[in-house]
Amino acid sequence: MTWLKFRFSLEREPDMERRLFQPWFLAAFALNVIVLLTLDHLHPDWPTLFKTPLDRYLDLATGFLVSVVACILMLWVVVANHARSGGASSR
Repeated sequence: MTWLKFRFSLEREPDMERRLFQPWFLAAFALNVIVLLTLDHLHPDWPTLFKTPLDRYLDLATGFLVSVVACILMLWVVVANHARSGGASSR
């Protein structure tokens, strides 16, 4: 979701469809967060604890790797759009 938001918000001249998409996207993201928090409040027994320390370690390690990949992709989109718009050369 974050990559899509960056992709559509950094266009130099987005068309009307993409302008309309941005508020809809933010509303869908907010609704997603609200639903997840509500479900967590209503059903606290649904999440399961880690059974062993190795399970927790694997969760932390894979979460870190996925986060690094996501950050690299976001940085790539920002740099690519900045270069495409002639960012540094227009100053």
